[in-house]
Amino acid sequence: MFEYTLLYFFCNRLIRQNIYFNPGMRESEAYRARIKLSHKKLLDQRFPMLPDVGMDFTWTGYICLSQNGSPGFGQIAPNVYTSVCQNAVGVTKGTIGGLLAADMACNQDNELIADMQSLGTPNSVPPRPFLDLGVRAKFAWEIWKARAEA
Repeated sequence: MFEYTLLYFFCNRLIRQNIYFNPGMRESEAYRARIKLSHKKLLDQRFPMLPDVGMDFTWTGYICLSQNGSPGFGQIAPNVYTSVCQNAVGVTKGTIGGLLAADMACNQDNELIADMQSLGTPNSVPPRPFLDLGVRAKFAWEIWKARAEA
């Protein structure tokens, strides 16, 4: 059981694909079913020696991206701190950002706060429909560059 759990943990973290622009933030059951099949296909491709290993769970979700790659971090009002927009690196940036925001809120000295602040702040994005066109073009380029992985 431990080996299976460990494999599942690694597969859950390694299989990441298909990014697209969805300002409506809603998905159908049919879409989720297609993603589940895609995840299983990718698992089978990456671990062909384990054809009988299934997936109990799969998920799809939303990520926050800024055009310049900067997070939304810091104090935004009296006694209000934020750590948002991890630019698809949520596990690492989100974890450390949350810890550092808590340190700031508690007036705890932490030298990494300056490092996080040095990443800058998200820049403004153009209005729609220019935003939509730009995002779709950027995602198409990124998917094309990673085509061997998907």
